[in-house]
Amino acid sequence: MAVTIKDIARESGVSVATVSRICGNYGYASEEARGKVEKTCKKLGYTPNAIAKSMVKKQTKTIGLVVTDMHNEFYIKIIEEVEKNADACGYSIIFANSDESIQKEMKAIKTLVERQVDGILLVPVGQCAPGDATKKKDAANGHIRELIRLGIPVVFIDRYLEGVDVDAVLIENERVAHASACRLIDMGNRDICLVMPDQEISTILERKAGFLKALEDRGLEIGPERVLRCLYTSDSAFSLVTEFLARHAVDAFFALDYQMTLGVLMAIANSEGTWEKEIQVMGFDSLGNYGKLYPGKVISIIQPVAAMGKMAFELLIERIRNKGRIGVDGKRKCIRLSF
Repeated sequence: MAVTIKDIARESGVSVATVSRICGNYGYASEEARGKVEKTCKKLGYTPNAIAKSMVKKQTKTIGLVVTDMHNEFYIKIIEEVEKNADACGYSIIFANSDESIQKEMKAIKTLVERQVDGILLVPVGQCAPGDATKKKDAANGHIRELIRLGIPVVFIDRYLEGVDVDAVLIENERVAHASACRLIDMGNRDICLVMPDQEISTILERKAGFLKALEDRGLEIGPERVLRCLYTSDSAFSLVTEFLARHAVDAFFALDYQMTLGVLMAIANSEGTWEKEIQVMGFDSLGNYGKLYPGKVISIIQPVAAMGKMAFELLIERIRNKGRIGVDGKRKCIRLSF
């Protein structure tokens, strides 16, 4: 039979309330009583229940981290950085993967709330098919608005949602995409194919805008056949790029995220032609060993992932310690990292 605080109180000769204060590490208790209780706990093998302690303190020392793709190198590094910082601060992490599904995101957040996490770091799915009405998008994000209503601190990582007022740590996506595309053009590439996920996500929309602005600034245009809209998987990008290469010759590909870049590289590596081997590829994030699929012609746009993870965690902890209160300026924080 499990030892209870009543057993500890009876054995120690103190009240249940005193045992609760000592084991929960809150309120006053004399040194004599503390010594008796600690000695009895050790004798009977009693370990205070972490959840019971959290109910008293109103904290569980756990936070939730929800990403959209745990196999994506970018999010793997985010997870590693958050976990490292959390461990240093005595926090535990509960991970969840939404798999780019709003339903899975809702389920994950419901579970985290039930587990009484102190706050949530979230890469929001927040997507609707192009053309959906704004009210449908608002309805899709209702579960995040409910977190705000409940006073649970939330910090977005990598993406934001229009009209959802939470803290966010983001990248200067449009500026970086513009500068990178200008570099690609200035290397002599004029016929460029854009490869992007066909989803309304802030990160992708900003990068697309930066790319198109670079074309405009360099006096170039791009036809609709050179904008490949894929499902958010490397397999989809691989299929569409393979079909494209069978019909068109291009100087370069500009891929808007890790999965798109990986799909482009796989398609080129799988091609049987010769001219394809001279195509320049520019894409976001480190490809690790996948970069060896197409050595020498790949330019990776490396994001400051460690800084993103660290800043997002620190911002969340700031909100948790301040019980969700916003700073003296009365505004949420939106940090955009440049690189």
